[in-house]
Amino acid sequence: MSIRSVQYSNNKSGWVIPKIHLHRINLFVGASAAGKTTLLNIIFGIATTAAAGIQSFPGLQQINMLNIQPVAGEWVIELELNGVIFSWTYAAEVDVSGVYTIIRDRLIKEVKNTDCELIYEREVGGVKLRDQILPNVFANQPGLVLFKNDSDIKLISDFFGGFLRRSFSGGELERAAGFTTDIAFAAKNKVSKISSFNDIASSPTLNKRLYLVYKDYPKKFENVVSHFVDIFPSVESLKITDAGMEPQPGAKKIMKDNISAPVVVIKERGVAQRIFLNQLSSGMLKVLFMLTDIFTMNDGGVYFIDEYENSLGVNVIGFLPEIMDDAGLDKQFILTSHNPYVINKISINDWFLIKRKDSTISITDGSVLEGRYSQSRQDYFIQLINDIDNDI
Repeated sequence: MSIRSVQYSNNKSGWVIPKIHLHRINLFVGASAAGKTTLLNIIFGIATTAAAGIQSFPGLQQINMLNIQPVAGEWVIELELNGVIFSWTYAAEVDVSGVYTIIRDRLIKEVKNTDCELIYEREVGGVKLRDQILPNVFANQPGLVLFKNDSDIKLISDFFGGFLRRSFSGGELERAAGFTTDIAFAAKNKVSKISSFNDIASSPTLNKRLYLVYKDYPKKFENVVSHFVDIFPSVESLKITDAGMEPQPGAKKIMKDNISAPVVVIKERGVAQRIFLNQLSSGMLKVLFMLTDIFTMNDGGVYFIDEYENSLGVNVIGFLPEIMDDAGLDKQFILTSHNPYVINKISINDWFLIKRKDSTISITDGSVLEGRYSQSRQDYFIQLINDIDNDI
C-alpha cells in the first residue's frame, strides 16, 4: 500500500505543486525555503482531511500536537492499496469567516487497468454513492469521512489513518522521555486488550509506547532493541520494568508502595547505575523514538520526517537509510534533509530536487539526475549543489 502520486494547487495562497510520482523511499532535497517542508506538510495535511475531515482528531494525538489542520486547495492523489489503484480528486476553500466548504470531491477505482468505477462524487444536486443519489448534506465533510462503512472507502480511510509525522520540536522529545502513571505494569502473560497502531503511536511517552510493544508485539520490541544496541555499542541492554521496583534518581529506596507503571531502563557497558529515558542524550532518545515509530507501524504505513539528522552526532547520523531498508517493503517514507552524508546514503533514484520561484514549486525526479551525474557517489552532493543553483 502506498501513495503513487500527488499534485496540489491553491489559488488563494498561490501554491502550485506539480504532479509527483512517489516511491517507497522519498527524499526531498533542495535549498532552504525551497518548499520541501511545505510539500511534506501538504501531503500529510491531505491525510488528516481524509481521516478526520475538519473535526477533531480523536486518538490521533500526533496530529493534534503538530497542529496540522485539514488542507484547503485542490488536489489529485493516487493510491495503490492491495493491488488496486484509487484516485481522489478534491477541492475546498475557506471563506473570510473561516467557513470550510467542499467544491469538488470524487473517488474513482481503477478496475483491471482499463475501466474506472466511480465510488462517489459530490455534485450540485447531491452526492452520488455508487448507484445511490443522496442529499448534499455536510458540505464541509469529505466523502471519505461520510461513507466509512463502504468497504473500499474504509480501506482508504484506514490507510490515511496510518500516516505518522514527527517534528521533534516544541518539546516533543521532552514529552517522549516523560513518565506516565495511566497504565500499570503487568507481566506479558497477563491477558489484556491488544494495542493498535494508533494506541501505540498516540501514547504520550516512550515508556508507555515501548511497554505496549513489549507486551503485545514482543518480536517488534526485540527488533527495536537489537537495532538500538547495534547503533549505540555502549548500550548493553534495554528493558521494561516496573517503576515501583526501580530506585529513582536521587532516591534511596524503591517506590513500590507508591506507584506501579512501566518504565524503560538502559544499561551501559561498564556503568553500574541503569539509565532512565529522561537521562538519555537527545540523540539517543531521538533514535529510540524513530525506531519505535518505524518498527511498530502497520504494513502500509507512511512515515514523514523533516530533517531527522538534527541533534544527531556524526557516529549515528546515517542510521536511518539502513533502518528504512530493514523496515519492510510495505512501508513508505517521505523525508527531507540538508546533510550531505544522509543524502549520499540514499539512492539518487529516490531523490526529488525541489526548487521554488515565488509560490510555484518545480520538482525534478532523481531518475533524471542519475543520468546526468558521475558514477562517483562522493561527487553526488557536489553535483546536487550545482543543480540547486542552476536550471536543469
